[in-house]
Parts: sequence; structure tokens; C-alpha cells
Amino acid sequence: MQNFEPVTEVSILDAKGGVQLSKLNTGELGAAANLPYAPERYFELNVPSAPIRLENLVLSRVRPRGVANAANLMRASFEGKHPKRRPVSVRQLRHPLFLVVDGNSTVINARSSHWPDIPCQLIDDAGASKGAPHAATQTSAARAAEPGGHIVASGTPEDIAECQASYTGQYLRPHLARRPARRRAG
Repeated sequence: MQNFEPVTEVSILDAKGGVQLSKLNTGELGAAANLPYAPERYFELNVPSAPIRLENLVLSRVRPRGVANAANLMRASFEGKHPKRRPVSVRQLRHPLFLVVDGNSTVINARSSHWPDIPCQLIDDAGASKGAPHAATQTSAARAAEPGGHIVASGTPEDIAECQASYTGQYLRPHLARRPARRRAG
């Protein structure tokens, strides 16, 4: 196993819906590094998901204690001592960025271990520019002037990728094409 230094900066969503770089306390994140890249050992990959590059993920929050807990659970999953977790839940922020809704600490562990990507499940695709969680803070005139604002696709990543009107689908198609076909249980 390679010995890596944990990441010290992550992209995080600020209160105004913008993305900023946030510094992490490396003393609290020491347990985060050194998890081997083997998504099938940590995640339930029998659920609809797609690998998303880590540099395209923006965190919604950072909890150092959560990072340490996630590292311990991920290690236990890798060793077969703990159930695997569902893929990280994300929402389209703005192309090519995705907001991490559930799994922020897991993403920090993956980054600290220098993984290239992580399995993610999309929550929804609400049309162009409407997936941002802080859209409610805009004035109604600003929202009305923007395109989008209606559901253009819902379902599995494969369903969203099939929708030609979906910007998220356009991003997913090449990722899903590279993924090996999965056999369905039954």
C-alpha cells in the first residue's frame, strides 16, 4: 500500500452558492489516507451509479470527525467486516461540477487516498442551471430569466443518459459507455 499525505484543501459550496477552496486540519485527517482504490470493495455497485472524477465533486460540508469515522468504516468494508455503502449521492451543480449531497467524508477519504473517481448516484436533473441547491436565494426575476427549471429526466443514471434534453445525460453518456455491463440478479 502506498503512503500518501492527506489532501489539505477541498472545494466546498459557500452560503451564496459559489464554490470556494477550504483548508482542512491535517491532524484530524491522518486516518483518511491510504485506502486502496477498489470501489467494488467499498460500495454497493449493484445499484445504478456512475464513476465521477473527484475534481468534479464539490462538498456541501466538512466534518473532521465524520472523515475519521468514514475512514474506519471504509477500511472495515474493504476487509469484509462491514457492509458496503451505497454510492455517493450527488446533484448537478453546474457543468462539469456535482454537489455531494451524501458522502462528503467518503469523498475526502477518496481524495486523500488519491483515487481518480468515485461511484456516484444522481439525485435528479431539474433542467439547465436549476440543480443548484441555493437557487431559492435568488430573486424570482433572476430565476425567471434563467433557462431550465423543470424536470427533464428522472430515474437511474442510464435513464437520464438516454434523455437528449438532459445536460446531465450528456455528461453521463461517455462514463456509462466505459462501464462494463452488469448482470441483473434474478
